[in-house]
Amino acid sequence: MTAARLVRWGGPAQEGPASLRSIAQELVGPLPPDLDGQSVLGLRAVDVPGEGQHWCFTVQAEVCQALFVPAASARAWQVWERCAAEVAAGGGLLPDTGLSVAGWDHPPLPVARTAVERVLAGLVDDDAAVRVPGEPDGVVAAIGAVLRVLPDAVVRDRVWTTLLVDAPGPSRVVTGSWPARLRDSAAAAWVERWLADRARPTAARTGWDEDTGAAVRWLASRVDEPAAVGQYRGSPSALALVHAIVDNELVHLQLDEIRPALDRGDERVLLAENLPPLTAWVRGRPAEAIDWLCARPAGQDGVFADAVHLILLTEHIATPAVVPLRLPAAREDRPDWFDTSVALTRRRCPGRADLVNLARDLVATGTDPARLGAWLRALGLDPADPDLADLFPVALETAAAEVVREGDIGPLGERYLASAPSALLALVGEVPPLEARVVPGWLARLSDDDDRRTLFRAVIDRHTATSLGFYGAPSTWLLTALHATDDPALCDVMAALAALAFPGSARPSVELAREVLAISTRSPEPAAAFAEFTARLLAEGTPHHAPTPDLTHQLAAERQRWHEQENHLRATIAYLEQQARTPQPAPAPPPPPPPPGPATVDTPAAPPPAQPAPVPPVKQAGMKPLTYRRTILFMIIVIVALLLLTILGIAVLVVR
Repeated sequence: MTAARLVRWGGPAQEGPASLRSIAQELVGPLPPDLDGQSVLGLRAVDVPGEGQHWCFTVQAEVCQALFVPAASARAWQVWERCAAEVAAGGGLLPDTGLSVAGWDHPPLPVARTAVERVLAGLVDDDAAVRVPGEPDGVVAAIGAVLRVLPDAVVRDRVWTTLLVDAPGPSRVVTGSWPARLRDSAAAAWVERWLADRARPTAARTGWDEDTGAAVRWLASRVDEPAAVGQYRGSPSALALVHAIVDNELVHLQLDEIRPALDRGDERVLLAENLPPLTAWVRGRPAEAIDWLCARPAGQDGVFADAVHLILLTEHIATPAVVPLRLPAAREDRPDWFDTSVALTRRRCPGRADLVNLARDLVATGTDPARLGAWLRALGLDPADPDLADLFPVALETAAAEVVREGDIGPLGERYLASAPSALLALVGEVPPLEARVVPGWLARLSDDDDRRTLFRAVIDRHTATSLGFYGAPSTWLLTALHATDDPALCDVMAALAALAFPGSARPSVELAREVLAISTRSPEPAAAFAEFTARLLAEGTPHHAPTPDLTHQLAAERQRWHEQENHLRATIAYLEQQARTPQPAPAPPPPPPPPGPATVDTPAAPPPAQPAPVPPVKQAGMKPLTYRRTILFMIIVIVALLLLTILGIAVLVVR
């Protein structure tokens, strides 16, 4: 590879190859006297015959210099910054500058970022003359920074100079201004006029948008790391460069860029990398997000509107206290948002199951179902659907009014009861005392016996709290309730608590006592089941008549006798079962008759000995087990009935 070569002219001695010196002299000439010794630095691409393209760095001073560096051996910014540093340090290029191009990377000079952005903007606009702001030292740094991020094609298309001495011919130029101390000269005034004639007003720039400006800013921020733009070195123009950057680099949007990006339909908004700023915009400005959604014509910006709407829904469910969704309770409150939210929700949840799940998510996080009623109906959900009772709640007063009107729970009541497990108990407290015929149906709605007892107690309390309770006949009311169901479990609950209907001096009828006794006999422990009724009857019926000592002694003795009879019965049953399991010996066979002897005429045969009279068979202990089981069962039933009658008699005695 050809090494860099230095040429000089204009002084007492000419240096360097004549062919290169001839090229350089055509590019730059002696300084005009108006510059008062101010050096001018320049860079351009030139073709050296037989050697290909070179970077030519020139120094215009009292002695002009030019360094030719093969374009393949160094980048333009490396040549500019290395040579500019030598000029600044020693007044010109040193003789050994061209000996080697190894290690030409030079730390970037401090530069104002605004100056870099201004030069890049002029290049993107393809201005014929691009002005570099600042004094000569700042221009040197700005040109070096711009060269770091530009494709080679853009660099080769321009003449780069710290200031313009005369017209560069057909070449397009990037140049600084004359120093402030020299701008009053005629040469400076001519240059200014020439540049002004070629300058493009800012308002005349076309093709710029937010992305272009963002790409220019991105380039200006990469001047310290030229490797970051290495993949774009092949771009044919500055405009092509910023388009490539927009497509590949400008993925991350800032918060203040979200709304403009949505307005122009920028697909980068939909990228996962931009979900955080999009979410932050919706979360921080929900009213603005809703306004933006309402301003979209039907079907326009579908994917963008869906993304914003999804974030609104998600944020509403996650932070219900903030209420970012702001659904109107009625369409007339805000028709545009009501209709828009319905359309977006239908598009997001095309199926009924999805709509129901979304509505339940909203309700579960604190949204009042009453506010959603009109909105849910607009989505096509049916308030009469019993499966949606939680989404279309019925007030307690409404359900109670239906019970009063119909006499039992109707459709509205069914929806009300679906809203909460404790709704049935609350409904009992709101309606008048229930008719007996409907009570089993209310109890059947509960599966737990403890809950049923609580409910039945509330029903009885509702009746006893009013003078018209049980319609003046509690026994009749209870019998009607017991006869209204065939479910033994429900009858057990009502029978166990029936005594609560007889506070004070009221007494159950014989028919009710008989019914309770019959229900108790079906229980696995009939005596205990009936005892619960009698115990409650005692507790409810004798609040001011404590048992006397004699009665207490009588009850204790009766209980002792009951235990003794029970023990005797158990012993008898055990004995009989033991006998039934013990085998009995078989009776002995009768003796064989004596053999007949020879008969004689003179001696009659002796009469047979007298046999004892036959004894009727006696039933032995080894009778069939089935007969004994029947006997035992009959004895148990008789004894239990006697015990229950005894307890009932004692209870009546105590009450009287």
